[in-house]
Amino acid sequence: MRVFEDMPLKTQRSRRKTISIQVLKDEQNQIILLIKMPEYLDDDHLRTILDTKRPWIRKSKDKLLIQEIKKKKLLTDYSIKADGKLPFKGRSLKVEIFTDRSIPKMIIEGDDERITIVRNPNYSNYQTELPVLMKEYYIEKAYKEFTGIIEDYSKRYHFKINNLRIKNTKTRWGSCSAKMNINLNWKLIIAHHRVYEYVIVHELSHIGCWNHSPQFWNRVASILPDYHVRKKELKSIADFLSSFDFSNLKIIL
Repeated sequence: MRVFEDMPLKTQRSRRKTISIQVLKDEQNQIILLIKMPEYLDDDHLRTILDTKRPWIRKSKDKLLIQEIKKKKLLTDYSIKADGKLPFKGRSLKVEIFTDRSIPKMIIEGDDERITIVRNPNYSNYQTELPVLMKEYYIEKAYKEFTGIIEDYSKRYHFKINNLRIKNTKTRWGSCSAKMNINLNWKLIIAHHRVYEYVIVHELSHIGCWNHSPQFWNRVASILPDYHVRKKELKSIADFLSSFDFSNLKIIL
């Protein structure tokens, strides 16, 4: 059995005793049915289980499709094409497209005003590879930008951290571990400086204060007196940031 309810079926067998069913998107951005199940479970038994769960699976698929439609609506202003635009640091970058036969595939360059994509005209796999390269480009920019802010506040307020990691988390904008590692969501680089600065100060303020007590918020306020305004701004754009994905954008090169 390779397909169920018009969705590719992916199975993961292990020594687990229960079965887990998930409707989600894979790395190729297609909706799949992921089944985590015991090693001994045969296909006939799996089919019986899936048949009993068919209404739930259909409902989950429909819900995911609706979410994808909403995401695309939020992203209609952005595209990867000549004279298109992309969000970056709270503003829009102009997209420039050039061709160059001397390069193997593609090169992405840019600054705070524009982003330039140079492609070998004979390279045709850009629809798949470009979203990956664009994400890597944004992650690199995020790491550089966030590192500078962390270093600045660490000097001014004597924070000590070990590592900064740029993550692709789905539900968290940042975290600070007991090992003094700061994790930040790469999508924050899309927001305005005051938004990701707030998230960084929030996580730095957790060092030695691992909760959201009045003491913690007083610490944040002592550094950013207008933190509550910045927090509201993050909340107001959270759906857009969560929805943003280069694979959901129109690509015309």
